[in-house]
Amino acid sequence: MTKIMQWAMAATLIFCGAMMLTSCSNDDNPAGQQDEYAGLLSRTSSLMIRQNSILMAKLTNPDILADIQMTRYGSFDYHKSEKIIAIGRLKTALAISKYEHLIV
Repeated sequence: MTKIMQWAMAATLIFCGAMMLTSCSNDDNPAGQQDEYAGLLSRTSSLMIRQNSILMAKLTNPDILADIQMTRYGSFDYHKSEKIIAIGRLKTALAISKYEHLIV
C-alpha cells in the first residue's frame, strides 16, 4: 500500500510540475486548454482520494462512519468551506445517533 501511495504522489507531482511548466511557456495553446488540464488533474486526484477512503473503510470496518459525498465540491472550493463543514457536522451527528441506537 505504501508503494502505491508513493507512486500516486509522484505521479501527482509530475503532473503538477508539467502544468506549471506549460503555464509558463509562450506557445500558442489556448488558455482554456490549461484549465482543462487542471480540471482533469483535480478530478483524478479527487477520484483517487475517494477510492482510497472507500478501501480504508472496508479494511478497517469503523464503528462510526460519516460518509460525505464530495462530488459537488472540488479540491479548491475553499470558499464553500462553511457549507462543507456544516454538512460534515450533520452527517457526523446522524452517524453518532445511529451508532448509539444500535448499542442500546
